[in-house]
Amino acid sequence: MEVQHLLGTNEARLKAVIEATPECIKIVAPDGTLQFMNKAGLCMVEATEAQTVEGCCVFDIIAPEYRENWIEKHNRVCNGESLNWEFDIIGLNGTRRHMETHAVPMPNGDGTFSQLAVTRDITARKQSEQTLKRHDIILRGQKYALEQAVHGKPIKEVLETLVKTVEDQSDGSLMASILLIDPEGRRMLHGASPSLPAAYNEAVNGVEIGPAVGSCGTAAFTGEEITVQNIANDPLWADYKELALSHGLRACWSIPILSSQQRPLATFALYYTTEQTPAPEDREAVELLARTAGIVIEWYREIAERKALMAQLETRVRERTNELNNVNAALQSSNDTLKQFAHVASHDLKEPVRKIKIFTSRLQDETGHLLNEGGKTYLDKIQSSAERMSTMIEGVLNYSVQNGARQINEQIDLNLIIEEIRNDLEVLIQQKHAVVNAGPLPVIEGDRILIHQLFYNLLNNSLKFTTEEEQPVISIGATPVLQHQEACYNIFITDNGIGFDQQQSEKIFDTFTRLNSKDKYDGTGLGLALCKKIVQRHHGTIMASSENGKGATFSLILPVVQPASTELQPV
Repeated sequence: MEVQHLLGTNEARLKAVIEATPECIKIVAPDGTLQFMNKAGLCMVEATEAQTVEGCCVFDIIAPEYRENWIEKHNRVCNGESLNWEFDIIGLNGTRRHMETHAVPMPNGDGTFSQLAVTRDITARKQSEQTLKRHDIILRGQKYALEQAVHGKPIKEVLETLVKTVEDQSDGSLMASILLIDPEGRRMLHGASPSLPAAYNEAVNGVEIGPAVGSCGTAAFTGEEITVQNIANDPLWADYKELALSHGLRACWSIPILSSQQRPLATFALYYTTEQTPAPEDREAVELLARTAGIVIEWYREIAERKALMAQLETRVRERTNELNNVNAALQSSNDTLKQFAHVASHDLKEPVRKIKIFTSRLQDETGHLLNEGGKTYLDKIQSSAERMSTMIEGVLNYSVQNGARQINEQIDLNLIIEEIRNDLEVLIQQKHAVVNAGPLPVIEGDRILIHQLFYNLLNNSLKFTTEEEQPVISIGATPVLQHQEACYNIFITDNGIGFDQQQSEKIFDTFTRLNSKDKYDGTGLGLALCKKIVQRHHGTIMASSENGKGATFSLILPVVQPASTELQPV
């Protein structure tokens, strides 16, 4: 009695353990009849009670594509083997699960064996594995496509990589396609669709987009996702269904590929040979890779536009270069004419100046005794000015002959230059009641005519831009300096005139630049520009500092000795 009680207790405990186990525990007879299944197993096959499935053939709940293999494994177990394998079942309510089983032979007492198996539902794990695998395929395809783009591969190859990636991550039941929208936004152009029939690709290439042009043409037109489950009876495919059906295409889902400004650039489509809609994972893959395709397409178009722009610029540069060459030729001709004119004009000016000198001399000789001291002074000034004019004309004549390529350097006493300019500007100095203070100035090497013109322009400039409220005072001085290891002098000319905005300190040396009204202050805007050219010709520098209403200072740094051999630009 005690033994029977103990056996009954153990049996009850074993049944309790079996029923509490979360895995399916089942016994299957050699002919496939289900002899036993615990509660966990009943839940997996969607049975509410054991009587629903026990006594039935277990083969019926095995997914068709796994059934033959399952029966083969079952028979081996019933012949004494222990095996592990995976398979899918389809529950009584149609739910599909992926299972992993460990089966061993269980003796029946008559020399035969049944299958005793512990089976667990690994659907979630399998889905995770498949998801990870899909994501890995997508990421590798995306990375490779971007590498192709960076290395300048043709856009067709890059798009084919993206299309094949979508196909590879799926179960092989779909065909992917990318159609480009032409730059005018009117037609669909072939991009990439390696798995679609070549005749179909050729037929849709160049089709105009519109509100009822299949899935892709409509998606491009509306900028929205288009799903067609059955091409045969969908109005969007009315004009194109014969083409699609003749190539075995039964369904098509398409989304627009957008630019960074959300403008349709292309379409990404999935085709099926059965009537269906895209699986969620396929939609996810296309939506992700469509963004990559948008970046690639936009980049390639920008490169093409940039190349076209560069070609245009190169054409314009060539045209502009030709124009400049023509202008330079015209300028050269004009310069030759001007040089000839300068030569002729200088030559012709000599005669009237010569006569001024002759008749002034006669006037002094014949009537000088009749003039008072003021008259005699005036005659002396006329004679002196005529002498300087003659010298300047001779310099202009020589300068035009030399064409500015070389200058005749000589020792120049700047004290004498300033004194000559004082005499030249004597009337203006008297009119302005100006004071010109000049400290001891150095002797430098240079072209006398140009140096005279330089200081004449600067002094005349200071006398011109004076205020009415204050007596003009102009100071000229010099200090020795070293520049680039060369002995130089820093010569400054300071006035108390109207000044200018310091921000204009470089602009004032530009040709034809005027900072003040032409009505109030006469001039051509060439004086300071010429000064800068003369200073540069003498290997020096010139700067200006000022403040509105507080006068100006012009600082010139000129070398004591000019370089022995240099190529100079014309003034």
